[in-house]
Formats: sequence, structure tokens, C-alpha cells
Amino acid sequence: RILLEAQELFSGEIKKEVIEKISKQVPLDKIVFELPVVILPGSTRDFKHRVCSWLVKEFGTEVNLANVEWDEIFITELVRRGMAGDTSHPQGAYRLAGIR
Repeated sequence: RILLEAQELFSGEIKKEVIEKISKQVPLDKIVFELPVVILPGSTRDFKHRVCSWLVKEFGTEVNLANVEWDEIFITELVRRGMAGDTSHPQGAYRLAGIR
């Protein structure tokens, strides 16, 4: 597996073009995306949640995530299942229930 460090990919913004290039070269099941920690410059819990939501939306519910803190497991699973208010994705609970 390849661990992609948060500081290189999410330093204050989501570096989408870099992530997309890497994901086209390496199979997704081999990539582990490290989520940013709140002690990094420009990083907050809100930003970390947006990064997690974006990764799930872009790469699916089984995307490999690292650096999920113990108190973030619940919201991370809600994001994966599409049950958080800002995480509507094709495999999400709202879409499967026919809610758009």
C-alpha cells in the first residue's frame, strides 16, 4: 500500500489535480489517504470533514482513510454511508432510498 500524506495533499486546500493524477496511476485499493490533523497550519475539524467527504464522493465508500481520530469514527461512517447532510453520493443512504 501507498500512504499519501495529508500535508502534501491537503495543505489548506484539497489539491484535486495531484490526487487525480496519482489515482489514475495507482489502483485505489493500494492507496491510503491520510486525513489532515487539526494541528497542521490551515487545518480545522471542518476542513478535515470536507476532505473526508470529498474523498468518499470521488473514490467511493470503501476509500482507504488514515488518521481518523477515535472521536471522528461515528461521523466518518456517516459520511461513508451517505447519511451526513453534506455527503450525498451514489452509494449513499439518501440516494438508495430515492431521496435526492
